[in-house]
Amino acid sequence: MDIIYEDNYLLVVNKEKGLLVHKTTFNEKETLVSLLQNKIKIDEFVDKKRPGIIHRLDKYTNGLLVVAKNKFIAEKLSDQIMKKKMKRKYVAIVHNNIKNDEIIIDAPLMRNKKCKTTKMMVSSDKKAKNSITKVKVIEHFKDSCYVECELLTGRTHQIRTHLSYINHPIFNDSLYGHDDGYKNYGQFLTSHWLQFKHPITNKLLKFKIKLDQTFTDLLNKLRR
Repeated sequence: MDIIYEDNYLLVVNKEKGLLVHKTTFNEKETLVSLLQNKIKIDEFVDKKRPGIIHRLDKYTNGLLVVAKNKFIAEKLSDQIMKKKMKRKYVAIVHNNIKNDEIIIDAPLMRNKKCKTTKMMVSSDKKAKNSITKVKVIEHFKDSCYVECELLTGRTHQIRTHLSYINHPIFNDSLYGHDDGYKNYGQFLTSHWLQFKHPITNKLLKFKIKLDQTFTDLLNKLRR
């Protein structure tokens, strides 16, 4: 477990690819929650499967994640997300060249009932939830882009669904795009930057991580 920051109230971890944040219906043995269970006051939480989890990352999305150690801190951090005071930025490598350097994807999302797996889709249905992603191009390549995505809302698979919707699926995202040959790696999407105020000290905390080697190697390949 790569713990970036820890105090008596919260942790910031760099979640690895392939690790689930919490148990699903398949009742997996090893999850982020199980690895951190000795650090969290689980008895304070109503939901024992997701104690302290403020926001989630997909199984094959790696990067920064904040975890509360008690119920009070969880409520304070959740309030920052709700009021859009917690900033979360991701980087991704996407197919096809985005013409504009900055775009806002404002497209409501809901679960795709036709798909047996957990898959989301853009929909005009009244049940669809408001979803907004800000996309900034960092580098243009011949038939792809290196982008930074900022979540202005936090829906399941939001970035992956939104980028696929505008015909720029993330590399190696077999659910919303296609497999690009990177087995057991998943989509090229990393939660690389996180900012929020500490619920107790009110100090502004900022975190940024380096990209893993596989991500960096693909970037260098595209640059060549």
